[in-house]
Amino acid sequence: MECFDSPYYFSVRPRFTVTVLMVLTFSAIQVLSAQNSLYEPQGQSPILEFKDNEHSTELVIPKMSQNQKKLYYEEILDSLKKCADLKNIANTYIRIANDVDYELSYKTKDSLLHEALKISVGLKLPEDIIKAYNQLFLLSFNTGSNKKALLYANEALKIALEQNYNKSTAIIYSNISLIYIKMGDYEKANEYNYRALRVFQELNDTLHIARSKLNIGLVNIALKDYDKALLNITQARDEFKVIDNQKAYSVSLTNIGSIYINMKDYELALHNFFEAVQIDEHNNDYYGVASNFTSIGRVYYKLGNLEKALQFLNQAHEIYYKLDDKSGLASVYLKLAHVFTLKNELPRALGYCSKSISLLEETDEPVLKKNALEQLSLIHQKRGNYQLALKIFREASTLKDSLFNIDKAARVSMIEEKYVNEKLTNDNLKLRYSSEIQQVKLDGQKSLNRAYLITLIILFLAMVLIIVQFSKKNLAYKFITKKNLDLIKKEQELKKTKEQMISMTEIDRNKPRLDPDEKEAILQRMEKLLEKDQIFTRSDLTIEKLAHRLSTNRTYLSQIINEVFCKSYSNFINEYRVDYAMKMLSDPIIGGKYSIDAIAKDSGFNSISNFNMVFKKFSGVTPSVFIKNVDFKDIKPCNDTPKFTNL
Repeated sequence: MECFDSPYYFSVRPRFTVTVLMVLTFSAIQVLSAQNSLYEPQGQSPILEFKDNEHSTELVIPKMSQNQKKLYYEEILDSLKKCADLKNIANTYIRIANDVDYELSYKTKDSLLHEALKISVGLKLPEDIIKAYNQLFLLSFNTGSNKKALLYANEALKIALEQNYNKSTAIIYSNISLIYIKMGDYEKANEYNYRALRVFQELNDTLHIARSKLNIGLVNIALKDYDKALLNITQARDEFKVIDNQKAYSVSLTNIGSIYINMKDYELALHNFFEAVQIDEHNNDYYGVASNFTSIGRVYYKLGNLEKALQFLNQAHEIYYKLDDKSGLASVYLKLAHVFTLKNELPRALGYCSKSISLLEETDEPVLKKNALEQLSLIHQKRGNYQLALKIFREASTLKDSLFNIDKAARVSMIEEKYVNEKLTNDNLKLRYSSEIQQVKLDGQKSLNRAYLITLIILFLAMVLIIVQFSKKNLAYKFITKKNLDLIKKEQELKKTKEQMISMTEIDRNKPRLDPDEKEAILQRMEKLLEKDQIFTRSDLTIEKLAHRLSTNRTYLSQIINEVFCKSYSNFINEYRVDYAMKMLSDPIIGGKYSIDAIAKDSGFNSISNFNMVFKKFSGVTPSVFIKNVDFKDIKPCNDTPKFTNL
């Protein structure tokens, strides 16, 4: 069984922008012949399915109503149960779960497949056990349950390795790579891609070599290497056309369309998507249709035709809703949020974005979640909720840093280089052993010299790559530092605006009215202690001590901080300390004169390790990286730059 799927591209099948459902063939059961299917979340990726080959008789089921189908399957099961034919009972359960014309809920399909698995385990049939696990993997994958899908794939992999089933092992490798693409771990995705490709090349399996190239192309898209992605996926598309594999061909078109979106060639993108829609509708591939509608909606959004964008996104939403595809729904909701943000209908944009994030919490797709958080931050910024927008933006930045960075990208590329070098080495060995022994001896020294030369070239290229990546890393750090400095300036501007507003309302306060409640009084006193007295610079400042200074108790103060600022006490105080430290580190005099340790203590931290950890949590970089990337020439001294007190 195969499946093509990939996590984040708006253009491929349902969930990301690149998703493919590939269908691989592997011998298994008699009655059931699993169909090829192309799945796609937000793009398209290939899921490899095991299909019966030998001794397989395909059941031709005539068109019938839902009730007729129910009776039809009940009669088959009753007949098999009377004969105690457990193997074919399991096969029938799988066929029922895979019948696209039979409308069943996710729970019912899951229950049927688990029954099939239970029977296969009892009969000790390893091929059927693998098939059942692979069907459970596909069901979980299609409905966005990535963790479950990974669990089922690993269970199938254990059995395939134990039984030395090379082809099914390679198929499972390909499927696991798709999950890691959706989860944003491209290093592991490429590792499993090349494991699969090695096996398929050893088996000289042209079809699955093409599918592996398609899968590798998905990683290329994720790494934004569009030229290499277009090369790999175009080669796969041409191979699928030659062998008349329509679904795999459609998946290739969808992914090529997503590449053209990123290359801003929207006319070619639409051409590929509409051609894929025709094929998917002909094959009743609802996931494919929904994915392509989502991608077409994205293209019209890019072109500024918001009404057409909404038309296709709503059609995609209807299909995903019927399929109960959480990942696909999350993708559509996020794109709808983009459209309504551009239309300045912010309440609707906020609603769709919140729905998207809620679903992504369930499907475990961190890349899409990061994109959704960034969009949510933008919506709040447009609504004037700057403090909440800043908080959400920091959360998105933290998630982005944990997902992918320049170092990981380099390691992904090295996996590909390692594979290419191994292939070259194997080709050289084949040539050497095909020659006569005497000729091998004569050529041995030459081969060794070539190896030395290749090694030197590789070392040189590796050094160049390391230098380039290091340079990119420094540029990334400079960008993060500049963003943090911009945030400090904005916070200072907000502070001044707030003070002006307070002074403007001072006249109204003198008018006779009811006394402010205790909560407002505490907030005003706390603001004075933090903003003017800078009490947070005391390293021994506990919530009890602050409550005492505010003439209240610890419980009530903690409740006020949680309700008003949506933060714990420690995060509330540490944010003041980090902002204070960033101002000192970015000050041309203080930052260049005093050590990080001294600035940490003056900001209220009692240890340098705690300071480093908290500083990176709120700013995205460590203090040492921050100060290295500060350009003091661009910073103008301001009146509220903190004065050093502890030196």
